[in-house]
Amino acid sequence: IDSRLADIFQQAFVVFTTRDTSDDVVVAHVARLRERALNRGAAVVIVAHSQGNFFANDYFELLRTEEKSRTRIISVATPASFTAGNGPHLTDNWDVIRSVPGSRDPNNQNVDTWQEAAELDIYAHSFEKYYLNPAVVSRLKVLSAIRAAISELEEEQ
Repeated sequence: IDSRLADIFQQAFVVFTTRDTSDDVVVAHVARLRERALNRGAAVVIVAHSQGNFFANDYFELLRTEEKSRTRIISVATPASFTAGNGPHLTDNWDVIRSVPGSRDPNNQNVDTWQEAAELDIYAHSFEKYYLNPAVVSRLKVLSAIRAAISELEEEQ
C-alpha cells in the first residue's frame, strides 16, 4: 500500500471490533463515529467483511442524509443481499458465504479450483488470508474500490 493510502487508512477508517450488532451497539458506534469524524466534516470509508456487512448496513441507515453523502461502504464476502449506499461488493465464487440464502452473487474468482482456494484458506473467506492475499486478484480489487471511494469523496468536498 502506498504511503498516501496508508495515511488515509489511519485517518478515514473506523474499525468495528465488536461482534454484537444489537441496536444499542450500532447506535453507540454511530455516536462515536459522529464525534470522531462526521461532526468534524470528515468523510468515512468502511470496508465491511462477512457479518460486518449487516452491521455496516444498519449503521448507514442511522446516518443523516448529509452524513450518508460523506460515507462509503465496500462489502467483502457479504452474506447480506445489498450494500447500503449502493457501494461495491466483492465475493469470491469459492467463498463459503455464497451458500447463505439471499446473499449477493459471487463476482470474483481468485483461483481456478477449490483445492487452490483451500490452500489459501479452507473456507476461501478470510479477509486477510484470502481476500487481501498478495497472490490473488481480489486484493487489487479491494484496494481499487477503496481508492475509488476516496477519490469520489474528495471530488465531492
